[in-house]
Amino acid sequence: MANVYYNTGQLEQAHRYFTELIKLDKASNDKGALSVSLFNLGHVNASRKQFSKANKNFKASLKLSRELADDAGIASALKAMDVNVQAQSKNNTTKKYLREPLQLFVAIHDKTEAPRVQRHLCDITDEQALEHHQRYTSLQKQLLEQQNKEVTQRLQSQFETQHFASETNNSP
Repeated sequence: MANVYYNTGQLEQAHRYFTELIKLDKASNDKGALSVSLFNLGHVNASRKQFSKANKNFKASLKLSRELADDAGIASALKAMDVNVQAQSKNNTTKKYLREPLQLFVAIHDKTEAPRVQRHLCDITDEQALEHHQRYTSLQKQLLEQQNKEVTQRLQSQFETQHFASETNNSP
C-alpha cells in the first residue's frame, strides 16, 4: 500500500505506511526489509522536500546495506543521496556520491542503473559548466564596464583639458 500511495502522489499516506513498515521491520529484526523501507521513506521525504530527513533515511539504509554486503542496496542508497543533494542544487557535492554507485552498478551488471548514474554525472557536469560560463560572463562584463568607465573618464579629462586650454588661449 505504501508504494501505491507514493506512486500516486499521496505522500502523507505513503509516509504513514512506510513509517509503520519500519516499525514492523525493526520488531522482526529484518535488516534487509528495514533497509528497503528506510530507502523508500527517504524518497517520500525527498518528495515532500524534507531533504534532511530524506538524507538521514538514505544514510540509515546505506549503513544497513553495507552491513549486509548488499551491493545493489549500497549503490541505490548512494544514488538516492546524490539525487537528494541535486534536488537542493548543491551540485558541487554530488559527484562524491556517484562514483561508488557507478562502479557497483557496473560490477553487478545492472544495465539500467549504470547508465542512469552516467546521466546524472553528465547533468552535473553540464550544470557546472553552465555555472562556470555564467561566472565567466559576469566577470567579463564587469571587466568591460570597468574599462569603459576608465576610457570615459580619460576622454572626459582630455576634453576638459582641451576645453580649458582653448578657453585660456581665447581669453583677452
